[in-house]
Amino acid sequence: MQISYILFDLDDTLYPSSSGLALAFKENILSFVSDYLKLPVEEAEAVRKVKRKEYGTTLEWLQKEKGLENPDSYFEAIHPKDVGRYLKKDPVLVELIKRIPQRTSILTNSPMEHAVRVSEFLEIRHLMEHIFDLRSNSMLGKPDWGAYKRALDTIRCRPEEVLFVDDMPRYLYAFREMGGHVLLVDESGRHKGTDLDTVTSIHQIETVLR
Repeated sequence: MQISYILFDLDDTLYPSSSGLALAFKENILSFVSDYLKLPVEEAEAVRKVKRKEYGTTLEWLQKEKGLENPDSYFEAIHPKDVGRYLKKDPVLVELIKRIPQRTSILTNSPMEHAVRVSEFLEIRHLMEHIFDLRSNSMLGKPDWGAYKRALDTIRCRPEEVLFVDDMPRYLYAFREMGGHVLLVDESGRHKGTDLDTVTSIHQIETVLR
């Protein structure tokens, strides 16, 4: 695989999905949606599951269909500030990113403040050339092609030169359709049956790059 650049997703990709941070996200999202739509949590989750298939993010659905005008209120509500409660320092990850020859950036559907908070906790912020967050593409996140194209334009790479690493198959399929290389991080095996190259931990990425 001839790769000159790696775009990493952040959440549940650069740290284990078993950390509990994703569960905290989900609980906070459901609480926000329930309060905003004035629905019981169970109903809010049922509606969100349907709409997540139509939109890249819950935020996009709320903005386009439910009139949410202040995305910062959403970001503030759903992203835990105390990431150290869930995450552990990962010196293996730090050394791995230092060691791989490719240039690297983060492409996330989270806001910049969360991406900075997590990447600084993991001590990899300084190893990333860029962080492309949800605001980078006018609040349209992955799998919107614009999210990938803006990143590619900034790093001055063609899709076929780039490996995109994520924990969500539909985000990877979109990038692959553009001609890019993709790698799924699936710690729990919940995405068995996909035709994607898969590892269970970001620590295994070098096996794919060889």
